[in-house]
Amino acid sequence: MSRIREHLHADEVLMSGSGPTVAAYYTEETRFEADCEALESARWVEPTWRYWKTKSGGLNLWS
Repeated sequence: MSRIREHLHADEVLMSGSGPTVAAYYTEETRFEADCEALESARWVEPTWRYWKTKSGGLNLWS
């Protein structure tokens, strides 16, 4: 989890349960989109990791 916190520009990074799931929260769409794009070629991302992007609660937070 330290690598995720070190490399992402999220407002908060949280671990769920004993560690199989990590969530990164953003308040700015530009930082969110930049991190999502950077993940595609990031050397620090393990090949077994899966990630996806979504907006919390279905709200359009950046409108």
